[in-house]
Formats: sequence, C-alpha cells, structure tokens
Amino acid sequence: MFKNKRFMSFSLIVLAILVCFTLSSVSAGSYDFTNSSNTQDFQNLIDNDIDDELEINLTSGSYTNLGQINITRNATIQGKNNPVITGPGSGILFNITTPNVRIINLTIIGYDTAISSNSSDLTIMGNNITTSGISINLTSSGEDLTGISIKDNIIVSSIANSDHGAVFVHAPDYSGAVIDVSFINNNITSNGTSNSNGVRFYTIGCSFDLIFENNNITGTYSSVYLITDSSNNSQFTFNNNNITGATYGVYLRARSSNNTNITFTNNNITGTDAYGYGVYLGASDTNNTNITFTNITATSTYVVYLVADRSNNLQFTFTNNNITGTGSSTYSVYLSASSSNNSQFTFTNNNITGTSIYGVSLSASSSNNLQFAFTNNSIAVTGSYGTGVSLSAPSSNNSQFTFTNNNIAVTGSFVYGVSLFVNLVNNVNITFTNNNVTGTYEGVYLYALSSNNSQFTFTNNNITGKDDGVSLYASSSNNTNITFNGNSITGVDYGVYVPLNGNVSGVSFLNNTVNATSGNGFYFYTIGSAPTNISDSVIRGNTIYAVNGAGLNFTRLFAGSRVNVTVEYNRIISLVGVNITGYNDNSSFDHNWWGVNDISNKIFGIDTNNHYILNITNSSSLDDVHFGDIVRFYLLVLNTTLNNSGVENLPDFVINGTLNNVDYVVSRDDGFIYKFAVPKVGNNTLNASLDAAYNITSFIATKASTNSTIVVNPNPAQIGENVTVSGVLANHTGIGFVNVTVDGTLFANVTVDVSGYWELNYTTNRTGTDLEVIVSFAGNENYTSFTNTTNFNVTKLGANSTVNIPRTVKTGKTITIDGVLVDENGNPIANAPINVTVDGKVYSLTTDSNGRWSLTYKPTHTGNVNIMVDYAGNDKYFIYTNTTTFNVIKGEAIVDMDVVKNSDGSVDVIVTVTDEDGDPICDYKVTVDLDGKNIGNIVTNFLGVGGIHIPSNELSDGKHVITVLSDNLNYYSDPVSVEFETQNKDNDNNDTNNTNKTNNNPVASATMKNTGMPIIAIILVLISMFGIILRRKT
Repeated sequence: MFKNKRFMSFSLIVLAILVCFTLSSVSAGSYDFTNSSNTQDFQNLIDNDIDDELEINLTSGSYTNLGQINITRNATIQGKNNPVITGPGSGILFNITTPNVRIINLTIIGYDTAISSNSSDLTIMGNNITTSGISINLTSSGEDLTGISIKDNIIVSSIANSDHGAVFVHAPDYSGAVIDVSFINNNITSNGTSNSNGVRFYTIGCSFDLIFENNNITGTYSSVYLITDSSNNSQFTFNNNNITGATYGVYLRARSSNNTNITFTNNNITGTDAYGYGVYLGASDTNNTNITFTNITATSTYVVYLVADRSNNLQFTFTNNNITGTGSSTYSVYLSASSSNNSQFTFTNNNITGTSIYGVSLSASSSNNLQFAFTNNSIAVTGSYGTGVSLSAPSSNNSQFTFTNNNIAVTGSFVYGVSLFVNLVNNVNITFTNNNVTGTYEGVYLYALSSNNSQFTFTNNNITGKDDGVSLYASSSNNTNITFNGNSITGVDYGVYVPLNGNVSGVSFLNNTVNATSGNGFYFYTIGSAPTNISDSVIRGNTIYAVNGAGLNFTRLFAGSRVNVTVEYNRIISLVGVNITGYNDNSSFDHNWWGVNDISNKIFGIDTNNHYILNITNSSSLDDVHFGDIVRFYLLVLNTTLNNSGVENLPDFVINGTLNNVDYVVSRDDGFIYKFAVPKVGNNTLNASLDAAYNITSFIATKASTNSTIVVNPNPAQIGENVTVSGVLANHTGIGFVNVTVDGTLFANVTVDVSGYWELNYTTNRTGTDLEVIVSFAGNENYTSFTNTTNFNVTKLGANSTVNIPRTVKTGKTITIDGVLVDENGNPIANAPINVTVDGKVYSLTTDSNGRWSLTYKPTHTGNVNIMVDYAGNDKYFIYTNTTTFNVIKGEAIVDMDVVKNSDGSVDVIVTVTDEDGDPICDYKVTVDLDGKNIGNIVTNFLGVGGIHIPSNELSDGKHVITVLSDNLNYYSDPVSVEFETQNKDNDNNDTNNTNKTNNNPVASATMKNTGMPIIAIILVLISMFGIILRRKT
C-alpha cells in the first residue's frame, strides 16, 4: 500500500510539470505560399497572424508582380524549392519596420529595391538579388541598427549614383546611433555605367562595428565607400575579401573620431582608374586610432593613401603586404600625419612595386614624438621624378625614424632612393642600418638644415646614386651629429655631395667606401653668396675612389670660407687627393695613403706631417741571413719614421707582391707586414705594389745549419722491448730523409714529415748502458750536414714463477707441484733450468716451451713443508727466487692383519700396512693386545710388513681375540681385531684359521718394529712375495 501511494504522488508531479510546459510554450505559425498567392495574401497574414513567431515559406518556383510587402512584425520569409520573385521593374519588395526579421533563400529581380529596413536584428541570408537601384537599403531615423547580418548573398545592382550603393546604410548626422552590420561570404556587384558603389555608408556621428569577411565586392566607382566621421569606439574589420573598384577599392573616412580600430587582413584590393585608390583612409583630427594592414595584396594608382593630419596617438602597422602601384606619377603608399603627436608607424616585411614615383611617402611635418620603423621591406618602383622612400618631417620634435634591412631600388629617371626632409627639427634621431638603396638621381638625400640636438646615423648600408651617392644638406645646425659609418656609397658625379648655405659641424664619415666613378669623392659647395665654414668634422678610415676627380674638393666654397676638419687614415685613390687651397683653418690631413709615394702633385692647399708610403723596409738585419730564417718586412710605412705605426686604423685593403716570382698578399690584419721563411740560398727578390706605387728589394741568403733532437722511448728499455726512436729537425724545409743508426744497425732514408719529425721502431736484442743512436744528414743545396748522437740503456727482464699445490695434502698421498716461469711482461721463459727444493730436498728441473715445470712429491709427515723455486737468471733475465709453504695433514693407512696357527699350538700375528696409493708404510708401529692384555708391539719393515709370535703356553683352549692399534702422528688409525680358537697344543694341523677375523676400521696409523722367531721372518717374506697365506683385510 505504501509503494502505491508513492507512485501516485510521483505521477501527479509529472503531470503538473507537463501542464506547465504546455501552458508556457510559444506558439508559432508556419505557412506555405504558392505562386497563386498575391501581395494582399502576404500582407493579410503578416497583419493578422497572432502567433508569437511567423514563418512564411515560398514553395512554388516563381512569383510575379508582387507589390510592396510591409513587414511590421517579427517574421521569417524563406524560399523552398528555389523560388524566384520577379517584380514589375520598380518599387520595393520588402519594407521592414520591425526587428527580428529574416529574409532567406530567395531570388529577387525586377525591383528598384529588394529590401528596405529601418530596424535592428535583421538577417538577409542566401538570397540572389538583382535590382536597378539600391538592393538593400538600411536607413535609420536615429535609432540603432544592430545585429544585422548580410551573409551568403549574391547582390547585383545597376545603380549609377555615387551617393548610394548596392547596399546602402544611412543614419542622420550626429544621431549617435550604434551601427552593427556584418557582411560575410557575399558577392556584391554594383555595375552601373558610372558612379556605382558596392557598399555605401553615410553615417556621420555614429558608433560602428562593421565586419567585411570573405566577400567579393565590385563597384564601377567604389567597392566599399564609408563616411563615418565623428565616430567613437568603432571597429572596422576587413578579412579575406576581394575588393575591386574603379576610383576606390575601399574608401573609409573617419575624421574627427576617437578610439577607432581599422583592420585589413588577407584582402585583395584593386583600384582600376588611372587615378584610382586601392585603400583611401581619411583619419585626420582623430585620437587613439589603430590602423593595421596585414597580408593584403593591393593594386592601384594610389594603393594605400592615409590622411591623418592633426591626429594623436595614432598606431599604423603595415606588415607582409604586396603593394603594386600602377600610375606613373602617384604613390604606392602615402601617409600624411602632419601636426600629429605620439604616433607610431611600423612597416615590416612588405613588398612594394610598380610604376609609381613614390614607393612610400610619409609627410609628418610639425609633429612630435613620432616613432617610424621601416624594417625588412622590399621597394622597387619605376616611376620618374620621385623617391623610393620619402620622409618629410620638418619642424618635428622628439621623434625616432629607423630604417633597417630594407631593399630600396628605383629605376625611373631622376629618382631618389631615399629622401629625408628633417630641417628645423629638434631632438630627432634617424637610424639607417643594413639597407640597400639605389636611386637613379641620388641614393640618399638628407635635408637637415637648421636642426638642433639631433642624431643622424647611417651604418653598413649600400647606397648608390646615378648622380650623387649621398646628398647632404646639414648647414646651420646646432649640436647635431651626422655619422656615416661602414657604408658603401657610390655616385657618378659625386660620392658625397655637401651643399652649404650656412656653417656645418658635427659630420663624421668613418670606415666607408666612397666611389665617384666620374667626379669627386667629397664635394663641398656654397649655395649662397656668403662664406660658409666647416668645423668639428672627421673623415677617417675611408676608402675614397675618384679616379677622374678629387678625393676631397673644397674649391667651390665661397671666398672667405674656413675649413677645420680632420682627414686621417684614409685610402684616397684619385686624380687629385685634396684641394683645399685658400680655405684651410688648421685642418689635419696626416696619416693617409694617397695612392702614390710622392704626393707633391696630389694635395693642394695643405701640408702633411706624415703620410703612408709603399716601402719594403726590413724590421731586422739582413746580415748573415740563412735559408729558412724568418724575416719581416714593413710594406706600408710612414714617410718620416719608416715604421707601420697606425696602419690598423686604415681601411681594409691588400698589398700584392711577389717573392722570387711567387705571389703573396698582405692586408691590414697583417699590419701590412710580410713575414716569411727565406725560401732559397742565394739572391732573393721581393717586390710590392699598391695602387700606383711599386717597390722592390733583394737580399742574399746562405746555407742554414740544422740538427735534430733524439728521443728514445722508453729509456731505459728492456731486452726484447719495442722502442720508438724519434726526433725533430731544427730546420727542415725541403729535407725529406735522414739516416739513423741504432746500436750498429743502419736505418737509411728515414722519412721526415712536414713538421720536421721523424721516427722508427726498434726491438732491443741486448742489454747495456751504452747502446748508441746516431742521426745524420749529408746536407743539400740549402743545409749543411750534421751528425748527432745519444745513448740509451737496455736492462734485463725480471722473472717470476707461480707455484701450484693441491688444496689438500696428506701424508702418504702423492701430489704434483708445478708452476710457470714468466718474465715481468707475462711472457713464458722456455727451457730454463730451475731448482725446486721441497722439505729440504732439491729437484733440478727444466721449463718446457711454455715455461712450465712440474714434479711429483709424496709427503712423509704432517705439518708445514717449505718450497723454494730458484732461477739463476742469464744475460736476459734477472735472478729469481720464490718461496712458499704448504700444510700436510694425516693420511689414511690401510692395515691388514693375519693370524697363523702353528702345529705346536703357537700363533703368529702378521700385519701389513699400506698408504692410499697402495704403497707399503715402513716403520709403522702397532700395539698388540691378546684378549685385552698387551703382549707386545709390531713395527713394519720396508715392505710395510711386521709380525709377532705367540707361544702355545700363552694360549689356552678356546676363543681368543687379538687387537692391534696405533697412535701414529702421521696417519689415522683405529683398532683392528681378529678372533680365533685353539683346542689342543698337540694338533699339528697347519691350516690357517682366519675364521672370525674382524676389522672395525680399515684405517690405522702406526709404526712397526720387527720382532719374533725366525720362522715368522720366513713367513713374512713369503707372505710379502707370494701371498701364500690366506689373509683377511680388517
């Protein structure tokens, strides 16, 4: 009963829950409309349906002449079976005035506008729309347009009005509306004959979250045209789109906006007009704007054009893009950020090509705290009268401009590789490192007039210009340092061109290669009509080529100009080295190499205290020089001291020469010192040439002496040992062999290697302290002969022998004692006589071919036994003696006892004792008891036999027991008993009675002594020889 009540309660609960779900469920109406339905049918259903959700399904293939349908409630209108709605050629099909509407999978043609909406939460998906006007019109009267998704549609419009587009979004100016629209996977074409936009926004004073992803958008005017000025906190995202427009691929104007993020990633963008733009961004007067271009491919006359003047905290990042400019007088990338503050521009890994005259142009005048980084970019443009990279930042302060690892090459006429306009700046740093720059007019144009507290550094760049390699305008500056270090600079007319319209200071050219193929290496020129002074400037460590002009030309300065510069440690190869006539003001031109020794026709207007000349100057005496001697010659020396002081500061170049017609090269790393071993006897000729200078000298060398060390290893050695005899020649060039004699044995023509080392192996065959080694050389065209000797010792070998003894040794048990005689290296000593003494007895033995010896030995007593092995040695081996001991324990004795009855009633007791080998034990004594009473002793003879006679008068009739026992120290023994019986003493029966003979233990240890009657001795002999007496072992 209890269980049933619980079940009923549970059922009631479930029923109540089901009722609740039923009452709370949302009602939804789904209606299928065929092509027989007209406009009013649609409208009536929309107006009158009271379901919470409305779904209208178009199930027929085609629908014609539908008029405007006003959607005033949430609804889904979707096609089934690919319906086509054909309009009358004008008008609007869907007019949406409420949120939560979905238009799905419809084909709509024949209208001015397919969809018009003023509401949020709109989904337009999977449709194919073709119209003569705005295909999709999203217009706000000030309300938000959010949650709008336009996805997977094909949209074609023939609109020809640049103020509208195939998709048009509008909100009243400064309404503050939030506009959130996503365009995903659409094909949008606006193909009007002109002024046709794919997507057009006119939405000033709103906030945006716009997403363009995976779309194909084409317009005959612009693909995407967005006017979004005065917006706040907006996001514009373009991912993976193909965008093609005539005048604009993308036009985005977001002026006077704040906190804006604009991102272009993986897009293909094209502007096709002669003056078209790939991407135009208007971002002037903005704050906190982030603009990112990544992996885009863009082609246009103006490919990327950004205007961001008077903006603050602007971040512009341009990475991994392929930009192609198609115009002949336009920009591939143009950035205008004048009067901007705290902005950062980053260009990394971009490829910029085309016919534009400007690869990248940045205008940032009157800006503060700018950061511009240009890294790993490739720029190759072919337009004329332009610049590969142009940076214009006059009147800017506290800014950093960095160019690193870029390839900038322009091929049009009169084009600068890089032009930098940084005049009237303060605290500006420009760093130019590891770039390749080529211009068809000037390689690098630096305009830095009237700059203060600024640093301009050019390091390790390759700079080439058709006219000038570097054009440097740097006059009227204060506390400004301009440094060119480690660059390769090439120009035709001038390597470095320095026009002046004011004073110049703080310029350094260090360790550069400057090449003017037609004119002057450095050319200084006064632009105006007033004196211009050059001071506090250094030109050091450079290679300057100006074969048709002057290395340094100051002659075009205005009269009265003064020059105070330091020009030192340079290599200057030019028609004229320097001409400073009339302008010198304590300048220094010391320590340079001018390409010739006589510089009287090379330098004008200056005297030098020291300069480098090519001169073969020996650093040590050439008296008594021998073949192979190391000699050193300074080749580049100061003309006054004839030493090479300071040559390490010169640029890196080489001096070529020959020694006895064999080429050699020395460089700065060698200190321009030629160091060599004298190669031959007689006259040696050395010459050197550098640029236009040549020098020659000669010296005489005589034969050199040589000798050799001698090393014997090991020393001392042992007889029969392999030793290495080696040495090193003191002078050895050209010596291939020496003769070596070891202990009278000649080794002819022992090879000498390239280091002078020789060696041979020798096996010693006798001992001694005076074995001689002789090394000799007969001499040749370069060396005199020599002989050198030394002695080494050979000693005997030590000997040793093992002694092997069984682990257990017993008396009376034969053992083998053996061993192996070896030398100290473990080699056997064969056929050697040795003496082995065991327990005082000497055994003379000879080792076999393996050094082995052995002997047999039978111990006769217990206790420790000494062994000594003696080897007398010979001329090869030392004397050797080895001693050891072993312990002998008691052995086993086998005792036989026989009782012989005689005819007279007497009894003879005979005992035989043998060891474990069966050999007799002599002198073994046993005690004889008759019926428990001692009657005497028996001692065995040399045959191990002994006996005792018992007279008849000592025997009564009856049974008797005879027992023998021993307490011998060398053998184990236990009592042995025999029982016999006598009846009468007259019995002449001679039979031996062995009945009842017993032996409790066959082992006895005893020594015997022979006593008894003569007959006993005879019997004992017979028993021993023939065994005729019956016996029983006991």
